[in-house]
Formats: sequence, C-alpha cells, structure tokens
Amino acid sequence: TVTVCTVSGNTVTLIKTGACTIRASQGGDGNWTAAADIDQSFTVTASVITMSPAGVPSGTVGSAYIAQTLSGSGGTAPYTFAVTTGTVPAGLTLSSAGVLSGTPTTAGGFSFTVTATDSSSAGSGGPFAGTRAYSLNVAKATTSTTLTANLEPTAPSQTVVFTASVSGSGASLSGTVDFMDGAATLCGAVALSGAQAQCSTSTLAAGSHTLTAVYSGNNNFLGSTSPALTHTVGSGGATLTVNKSGSGTGTVSSNPPGIDCGIDCAETYAGATVVTMTATPAAGSIFTGWLGACIGTGTCTLTMSASKSVAAVFAPNTTVLNFDIDGNRKFDALSDGLMILRSLFGLTGNALTAGAIGAGATVTNPALIQQQFANIGPLLDVDGNGQTDALTDGLIIIRYMFGLRGPALINGAIGTGATRTGAQIEAYIQSLLL
Repeated sequence: TVTVCTVSGNTVTLIKTGACTIRASQGGDGNWTAAADIDQSFTVTASVITMSPAGVPSGTVGSAYIAQTLSGSGGTAPYTFAVTTGTVPAGLTLSSAGVLSGTPTTAGGFSFTVTATDSSSAGSGGPFAGTRAYSLNVAKATTSTTLTANLEPTAPSQTVVFTASVSGSGASLSGTVDFMDGAATLCGAVALSGAQAQCSTSTLAAGSHTLTAVYSGNNNFLGSTSPALTHTVGSGGATLTVNKSGSGTGTVSSNPPGIDCGIDCAETYAGATVVTMTATPAAGSIFTGWLGACIGTGTCTLTMSASKSVAAVFAPNTTVLNFDIDGNRKFDALSDGLMILRSLFGLTGNALTAGAIGAGATVTNPALIQQQFANIGPLLDVDGNGQTDALTDGLIIIRYMFGLRGPALINGAIGTGATRTGAQIEAYIQSLLL
C-alpha cells in the first residue's frame, strides 16, 4: 500500500488522500525517564477543483457562437473537460480542452453540467474532479421576406403569381406565409417550399393594390414581413382564347399561368404580355398542331397586344399523318385531293366522299373520313398562315397532286399572312405524301 504521509525530522509530507497519524516519542536519558508516545491523526482530503467562468453567454440560431474556453484551478494541471449531465445546444461541442464552440441550430434554453478532471496520479488518490452547472439560451434567428410579382401590371381576371422569398441563416426554413392585400388576406397560410411560397390569384379588382407577405416564423426562426409591393390592375386587356379539337385528348397550359385548358381556356392579359403555350397530349393521343394565331407542333408564343385565338388539335396516336385520306397508300388528286378540297369547303357525309373513294381504299365511311380531317386539320395549312381554306390550301394541295409546280402551284392561292414560300410549300406537301 501507498503511505498516506511521511515524517522527516519535524517535516510531514502528504503523499495521498486518507488518514495520516503522526507519533511523537521521547525516549528519556540518564536523568529522565521515557515519556509516553503521543499520536496525532488527521485526514488528507482530495484537491478541490474549481472551474471558470461562472456562466456562458447566449447564442443565436445560425450564427457562429462566440467560443468560450473553460478553465480549472486546484489539483494538478492540465485538466480535461466533459459534459456529464444534460446536453449542450445542437450544433455546439465542448472539446476535452474546455472549448465550447460551433453554430447553434436549435433555439431554446439548455442546461448542462461540465466536469473538469485534473492530472493527479492514482498514487496520490487522484485524479480529482470538480463540476459546474451552466445554462445557455439560444435565441431564434432573424429572417427577412421579399415579395415579387410575375407580371406588372395585370388586367381584371388575369392570373398573377406573387412569390414570397424568406431568407435566414442556419437550418432549413419552414413555416407559412400569409399574402395580404392591405388588411385582407389574399392567400392564407401557404407553406414554404425551398424558402419560397406562392400565391396565384385572378381575383384582384381594377386599381392599385398594396401587398405584403407575412412569414409566420417557426421554432428556430422569427417571423418577418416583406416591404410593401404595389401592384396595378388595369381596366382592360387582350383576351387569349384556346379551343381544342380532334378526337384525341390533351391539355394546353401557359406561361405566365392563366391558361389551363381543360379547365380554363381563356385569359385576359394586360399590355403586350408575352405568353407561351404548351400542348400536352394525354396517353393514347398525339398533338397534331396549332391553328389560328400559331402554327406547327412546338410551343406557341404570342405577344398579346390584341385579342387572339388558337386551336390545339389532338388525335388518337393511331392517326396516320399524311394526305392519303382513303387509306389506299396512294395520293390521288381525284380522290384524296378532291376530298380535301370538299372538306375545306365544309362538305360532310356522303357529299364529302361521293365519287372520290380511290381503288383499294381501306377507309370509306364518310364519318371516319370526316373525323380524319378533324384530326389532321393543322396539316392542311400548307401556306402556314394558321388557317385552312379551300381556295388557298385546298387549291394548292390538289394542284400539287395534279403535278403542278413552281408559280403554277401557288398562283393566286397564297393566303393572307402566309409564312411559307413556294419552295417551302412544295417541300411541306411532299413530306405529307410519303
């Protein structure tokens, strides 16, 4: 065992914790007899370890914490530090050297106890330890909110999309946004997604509106209100109307929002708003093209300086996209060409097909042929002006099937607003006779 204490002369050396007994003896001499031994006992206690500082400062979610270095005194340095009860705030750590640092990620009040352990040897009864309780408050982070509109100004009943963007340091933002038109709620409790929330509305009355976005805040972030946004709704505008035709199905949507056809097939736009529409066929259908203010099969982009209309044609995906109307794998002026011309003149039923069905035809039913014309309507716009007309498109197609080319093909038969030249028309028709 290790001796608690030792004596050398009149010096007592303390070795370790425990009970220490000191004996005083006097052995006598030629004149004096020996005295009785006297024992004095006392307890050697552990070193008292104290910690500093007495408290630590508060922090804020998302902001780097001002690092605190804990220190110890008493016992034998160096000291090691550890949290022994409770927890430090999420995002902070306490190193073994006593440095409390990091970036808090969760708001609230946190209580924890830190133990400091000295470097005294086991032979001295060590190591020795001391504790101190701490409280640390983490405040919510501040946020800022901005509000923008996708269009300015708009027309009455026009769809406008307001976007609130919330910024704040630290963890991901969550919560809701109220969009206010003055004191009235325009869109309430819209959940944030990727630090943004949107309000889409077509209910703003004509006049000037003062709009704000109010962020609710959450457990870690304070709420905030955007600067006011002034939005003007004019007294008029240009209306875009979408019609769908053909025996297939599909939808037409617009950017900026407003057209969702299906459901909403007309929208009024203020000023010279640029609108891009996309036609999306449903399963089992194809999009065969636009008619009216747009042509082709791509997106339709219009500048709404005046009211306009377009037609989107959807057909079953089994539809053959060429000018072989009767399905006999031939392209003949007196059958296919004649029926195309008749259809563009508005003939239906037997008047459409009488005497015009070619030899070996696989499609002879007037109703099916009429349906085929509905499905391939955009293909018949050979001059590319968005219209299908008997005395322009129909005449050019039947001339081509009779073998006319060059000026003889198009003379007197180009429609107003045509976008294709003679050579382009020939190439276009040829592509539909393959």
